[in-house]
Amino acid sequence: FEQSLGRKHFHVAAAMNGLGLMLASRHLNAEAKQAYVEALDILVDAMGEGHAHTTNVLNNLGLVCTQLGEYSEAEAYSLRALKNKRALHGEESVDVALSHDNLGDLYSRWQKWEQAQQEYRESIRILALNEDTKRYFAYPQGRLIAVLVELGDLKAAAQA
Repeated sequence: FEQSLGRKHFHVAAAMNGLGLMLASRHLNAEAKQAYVEALDILVDAMGEGHAHTTNVLNNLGLVCTQLGEYSEAEAYSLRALKNKRALHGEESVDVALSHDNLGDLYSRWQKWEQAQQEYRESIRILALNEDTKRYFAYPQGRLIAVLVELGDLKAAAQA
């Protein structure tokens, strides 16, 4: 692709994102991160910061940086993705809820328990708004319970 289309073409970015997904699925997270960074560089120039494809790569970078233990970097990418998802889909979309769940996971791994709770609770709140999305809230709810247990708040965990 790169030779025929040029380095800064959208299809090159799409291929790099696909490569990142494949590498991440094989737990080659450092290599996946490199592919995502290349895709992001192209997409920001070609499509803009707020484009859906750019947002997808930001989300992927947040996830892979979380896996790598690069929490500050993961937070920055994840917050950019969340901002874009809000602008693209609205405050109470499933995509926004899933970003809150991803941030909850990041903060939990980072042992920022209060922030993890807030993110999981926001994800649950959004997912509970719609009958079609209620089926998803078991994931953030289970992770919220784990955070509450970690904090020793068994009463709150039983009520979550």
